[in-house]
Amino acid sequence: LYRVWAAMKQRCTNPRNKDWPFYGDRGIRVCQEWCESYTAFRDWSLANGYKDGLEIDRQDNSGHYEPANCRWVTHQKNSQNRRSRWRHRLKK
Repeated sequence: LYRVWAAMKQRCTNPRNKDWPFYGDRGIRVCQEWCESYTAFRDWSLANGYKDGLEIDRQDNSGHYEPANCRWVTHQKNSQNRRSRWRHRLKK
C-alpha cells in the first residue's frame, strides 16, 4: 500500500517520472491530505475496500486523487477506465 501511495505521488509531482506526462503535466494532483500523510491515505484505503491485488482508480480520469474520486478495483476493471478507451468510444 505504501508503494501505491509513493507511486501516485511521484507521477503527479515529479516531472522526471516516466508517467508525469499522463498525470502531473495534465494537472492531476493528489489531495493535500494524502500528499502530506501516508497514514491518512492508508486509513482511507483500509476503510474503503483496499485488499492486496487491487489498484487505485480515479472514477473521473480528469479528476484528482482524492477520496471522492477514488476507489479500489481489479486490474481488469481499471484497464476499462483509461482515457484511450474513452477516446475510442467517442470516435464511434
